[in-house]
Amino acid sequence: MKLTVVVPTYNVESTRGTMRQCLESVVSQDAPADEIIVVDSSDDGTTDVIREFEPAVRLIHLPQRTFAGDALNLGVREANGEAIAFIDSDCIAERTWIKGIREGYAQNDGAVGVTGPIRGPENENIYARLDRILHLNHLSCLETAKWVTRASTTNLSVRRQPFMEIGGFPENLLGNKDYIMCKKLTERFGPLAVHRDAVVYHLSRDTLESLLFHQRRFGHGFVAGRTRDPSLSGAIFARHPSLIPLMPVMRAAALTLRLSVHHRKDLMAILGHPVLFARALSAWTKGAWEAAHGKDIEGWDAPASANARPSANEV
Repeated sequence: MKLTVVVPTYNVESTRGTMRQCLESVVSQDAPADEIIVVDSSDDGTTDVIREFEPAVRLIHLPQRTFAGDALNLGVREANGEAIAFIDSDCIAERTWIKGIREGYAQNDGAVGVTGPIRGPENENIYARLDRILHLNHLSCLETAKWVTRASTTNLSVRRQPFMEIGGFPENLLGNKDYIMCKKLTERFGPLAVHRDAVVYHLSRDTLESLLFHQRRFGHGFVAGRTRDPSLSGAIFARHPSLIPLMPVMRAAALTLRLSVHHRKDLMAILGHPVLFARALSAWTKGAWEAAHGKDIEGWDAPASANARPSANEV
């Protein structure tokens, strides 16, 4: 099976400093992809980093900022692979990632897609760990599950033809593009296979400021996604903004229950930092409230990660 990797990115060098790490991990796989496409709409020096990897990486540079769903759809349209593997530009793929995806398809004949565990790096600090847990705890089951109906573009592969048949990712949408796409895909074609070797490490926000910013943005995306697709769980908060003050309590309860079943170490990390956990939940709720009341997130500037490299414009 011919497989294409598609990576969307926007100004990741000035905010995260992870573009080079991501691409190094993708091009040095034990079982290489047949094609790697990066869809980039940056203006901060990220494009220069991507060009260091040509011709192994094919760059599609867009002149204006592009939502991730739009960029991913463009990458899939340009891809030659029968299957597409997605990874975000703030992630590092384990060397067995592509091998695990290929084996996932081979061992589960007819599977519409393959995903795998999403973990934090060994040097992850408490801000990054909490950010990752809050952002991806709904996927903690990937450590043990064999089949799932939900995954993230952090670590996801799909067969190209079924993906195209459902119309790909929703476009011009800040959050939940992968939730909406996976729901449509799995309802029509069946669940995604999980392979233990298809591991990706998420480099989460590692300062207090960037953690709170990301959670605020995530809260905005929560409401934006459910406004676009009212069939998603939690859509009642988008329809009835007066209920938003209940969101942190309900989210904390759901997260605690989920982690107690699938990842007790992450649960202990949260319980060990209750004040930080509460501040992050408050930032998420604030973003949801702003989205529900029509406040636009596009004017916000993301604070840089502690380990972000300066952009070409800052040197």
